[in-house]
Amino acid sequence: MTFTMFPGSSVLPATLPPASGYLYGWVDTSVPGHRTITDDPGASVTYTLASGFYRGDELAAELTTQGLATSYDNGKFTVSAAGNLASDDRLAVILGIAARSGQTLIDTTVSGRISPVAIPLLGAQWQQVTVDADDVMTLSRQQRASGYAWGATRVWDVEVLMHRWAFEAFEFGWCSKGKVSIVCGSDVAMSSSETGGKIEGQVLSVTRPVWSSTVELQATVTMRIAEVTA
Repeated sequence: MTFTMFPGSSVLPATLPPASGYLYGWVDTSVPGHRTITDDPGASVTYTLASGFYRGDELAAELTTQGLATSYDNGKFTVSAAGNLASDDRLAVILGIAARSGQTLIDTTVSGRISPVAIPLLGAQWQQVTVDADDVMTLSRQQRASGYAWGATRVWDVEVLMHRWAFEAFEFGWCSKGKVSIVCGSDVAMSSSETGGKIEGQVLSVTRPVWSSTVELQATVTMRIAEVTA
């Protein structure tokens, strides 16, 4: 078993706080970049994810389908292989099991850092908002420009609470842009009959974190998300 760290990241504790929900990014495997990993038990075998658009937690099931046993729990992926694993592209990086492309890992590898595409949350609360064209939000540390929602959309301000190790994964940047899903109850779309459903859409902007104390153990971030309704 190996625990692989990223530059600047803190060591994960033996036991992480239980998750009350999840923030998932989405991964496009129709183009090279985040879709292959190699197992070398003597004869090299490369596993390639089928072309598709996967929610972060779905990567475990798809890798298992391809023949590489993989599981996910509370922000961490576990990959069980017959021999040494090689991170061919950045798939192993977004799983949290490698710090860089080309890194060699031993046979059973557990994420040494929370996966940046499947981040556990301590909690979340949200409200629907009306967005004017001149509405301004504080930019994130990644300094993303705010986006605008057009057409049949609902716009949400979602306040997510995460522990420091989850926030390090958030700072990676995958879930601060593009399509995301926030699941804190039922894994079906939010509706009048399913008020505890998931929120899924495009990130318009994120705020800087607000830390709960000077030791920075818990951070709150507000995400503005545009959900397509038609």
